[in-house]
Amino acid sequence: LRELDIVVLIVIEGAESFLNCAEAHFADGIFEFSIEKVQHPYVFKNLFQIKKLRGSNHPHDLLQLNMTGDGIVISSLV
Repeated sequence: LRELDIVVLIVIEGAESFLNCAEAHFADGIFEFSIEKVQHPYVFKNLFQIKKLRGSNHPHDLLQLNMTGDGIVISSLV
């Protein structure tokens, strides 16, 4: 795939066991998205974690996605 200049990205939702699959080995990037309920039953946090991003020094922490009028803001969980 590298000789063809192809980048393989995999986006998953809550599938931790996926990282042990053969497809994960070939992926250049794996991003996991999840939703967490916050106190009130109708309030949720959108969470994001970079599981793999080949050739980068990416954060391993769980991050929060905030949808705003200007776009998507990724921030650390506080």
